[in-house]
Amino acid sequence: PLDPAAPAQRLDERLQEVNSPIVRTDRAVQAAAQRLAPGDLCLSADEPLADADAASLPRVDARQLAYVIYTSGTSGRPKGTLCEHRGAANMVLGHTQRLLRNEPDALNCLQFA
Repeated sequence: PLDPAAPAQRLDERLQEVNSPIVRTDRAVQAAAQRLAPGDLCLSADEPLADADAASLPRVDARQLAYVIYTSGTSGRPKGTLCEHRGAANMVLGHTQRLLRNEPDALNCLQFA
């Protein structure tokens, strides 16, 4: 996750460091995200992806990078922790089993990321 209140230079550094073709954002900062990552696909977390054409989505391997979480780091410079799809899938499955046992609706899994 990126702090929308952070200076643009810091956000740009994080986006360059991660080099992801997709940026997940929300409507409030989507325009800024598109300015910082003009060649990337900026998806809004406020809009459902349920209508997306499954055939157009890329295939992923369990060991591929899913997202990056930044920690404070011991040097004072934030350090990115890489999270693979298999870990994200296990997290979603665990949350689903514990929190949504009786819920038939879909879970917005990235809210836990």
